[in-house]
Amino acid sequence: MNLSKQLYMMIFIMLIGISGVFFIGFTKMSQVYEETNFANVNSLPSIDLLNQMMQKGASLRFDIWEHISAEDMQNMKKEEEAIQKVKQSIDKDFHEYEKLLINNEDTVLLKKNKEALTKAYGILENVMKLSLENKKQEATKMLNANRPSLVAFTQALDKHMTFNQELAQQKAKEAVSAKDNANTMMIFLSLAVFIACMVGGVYDS
Repeated sequence: MNLSKQLYMMIFIMLIGISGVFFIGFTKMSQVYEETNFANVNSLPSIDLLNQMMQKGASLRFDIWEHISAEDMQNMKKEEEAIQKVKQSIDKDFHEYEKLLINNEDTVLLKKNKEALTKAYGILENVMKLSLENKKQEATKMLNANRPSLVAFTQALDKHMTFNQELAQQKAKEAVSAKDNANTMMIFLSLAVFIACMVGGVYDS
């Protein structure tokens, strides 16, 4: 092989190597971006929605106590309207969260959130009914007796938030691993191209 063909061969090998490095860099860096950005587009919005639901759950408990404390129908109706408004807001949050579901475990946790909330709603409805009948002591007794069931909604949300936090941490670790793998692959490919060029030069000489 003459010098001209040898140069063409080396250039061809180098182009293949450069293309390989570019391809690896592009695909791996895209993966790194998606995994590092996961927290921004999924984990943080998910945690924020769950936290809002938790705060609204606390607001419901406060409103039901205000309903029991009310001494006239007008104030009780006012609290009923406030409770209904909070319930509608929580239902909206659930609907928004469904758009962020990432896997089966996430879906199962959301289902448990809804089940805990449905049970809490039932308790609050019964308490409110007693309060409307002016059976304030019975309403208070029922509310206190079912406190664990009301707290269960908060606990379910807290567990769900922990899941999202751990998932974000997992994605961050995967991003670091993908970046390291990409660097390693590009180094080995560059060395392979260099060795191929050297071998080709020695062989032709």
